[in-house]
Amino acid sequence: MGAMTGIGQLGFFEWIAGFHGSFNMSFVGVLIAHYYVISKDRYVQANGLAGVVSWLLVGVLCFFEILPVPFISATIVSFILYLILFNYVEKPLFGQKEVERYVPYRLARVAAEETK
Repeated sequence: MGAMTGIGQLGFFEWIAGFHGSFNMSFVGVLIAHYYVISKDRYVQANGLAGVVSWLLVGVLCFFEILPVPFISATIVSFILYLILFNYVEKPLFGQKEVERYVPYRLARVAAEETK
């Protein structure tokens, strides 16, 4: 009966759903921006400044309902903010480092045996 009327512990579940909708989706926007735009076909290692700032800022804005529709706006705004912060703040401050692709030993051994 309490679940149908909204009396009881539903406020806690609403808080958890709002938290996940705000902060998780802003993290998804950062991941998509880095993987598909920044890295493309190479492996770019970031220091994390742009990612943490855009994730936290957009997550807080969505959690306190400053940005509407958190699961959509968090992804879009964090995507754009990450690209701006990475290209104009993090890259000039720390530079851009490309790393080699890591191949586990077992997969490398199997690939070497197949080429023989």
